[in-house]
Amino acid sequence: MQKQRLLIAAISGMLCLNLTTGASAQPVQLRTGSFTPPGSPWEAQWLRFKAKIEKDSAGSLAVDLNMKEPNEATSLGNLRRGRIECSGASMQGAATIVPEIAILQAPFLWNDTQELDYVYDKHIRPHLGKLFAAKGVELVQFVDVGWTNVFGNEPIKSPSDAKGVKLRASQSQASQMLLKAVGAEVVPMAIGEVVPALQTGLIKGGESGVVVYSVVMSKVSRNYTLTHHAYDTGVVICNKAWYDKLTPEHKKIVSAGYGSSEAVRKEVREFAGRVEESLKEKGVSVYKPSADEVKQWRSATQEVPAQMVKTVGGDAQQLFSEIQTGKNDYAAGKR
Repeated sequence: MQKQRLLIAAISGMLCLNLTTGASAQPVQLRTGSFTPPGSPWEAQWLRFKAKIEKDSAGSLAVDLNMKEPNEATSLGNLRRGRIECSGASMQGAATIVPEIAILQAPFLWNDTQELDYVYDKHIRPHLGKLFAAKGVELVQFVDVGWTNVFGNEPIKSPSDAKGVKLRASQSQASQMLLKAVGAEVVPMAIGEVVPALQTGLIKGGESGVVVYSVVMSKVSRNYTLTHHAYDTGVVICNKAWYDKLTPEHKKIVSAGYGSSEAVRKEVREFAGRVEESLKEKGVSVYKPSADEVKQWRSATQEVPAQMVKTVGGDAQQLFSEIQTGKNDYAAGKR
């Protein structure tokens, strides 16, 4: 009898504990940090990220979006310290964590987006995932930004037009090495400094993706050449220590939260295409290089990828070799 009473008391205690625990369970917090232009496809993608994760987890994951962090270094520092759980990062920002990723912006590395998509998905994503993991970061998704091109106060149609001209480069090695290779006077600067520098004559042009060019530089520097010399991507990444503590189901939900690569790419590329078309309406002279001019650009910059591999070091050579293998497989029709 005494044993029965003890057993009943124990079961009652367990039930009470389970009920109390269930009642007080709090959603797992997922805070983000990034800067996202309002009205852009990236804003829509982050909003869907929040909605999809909270819906698919039935509220057991709660996403706190911050899309207005102006300093990328702050977001990435907060991510690695565990002050936020996930973040968006540009290729330049991601390279502060995994330097080897800079190789992906080497000039004229990609022949077209179909080749790029194949190599990213089939060859280099697993390798880059390991490199990020070694730095305490979980790679969730690549995010398209688009082709990088050349702009100028005067038309820059071929490398000879860039020789001796003061051109703005971003902080990336690929940007600076490209402009140096074509003989420009390279002036690295942050995006916020570009318009004043153009207005004062400190620079006469530079390189930029079409969206940033349209919003920032097109009012001052009115010539845009579609060199398509590099393809810019960003990443969605999470703090690995936090990610590893998630349940298997929560991991699946977070990993799928940003959407499929195909959907993300399609949205951004359609948006970039519309922006490019709108440049002509703004009075911008948009120039598509001839086949001969493209050969000149490629010839002038052909040593840059190897120079980048040597400068970046680390696992850059292996990553570059994997890219070449992927390109060869794509060319051979192994897709």
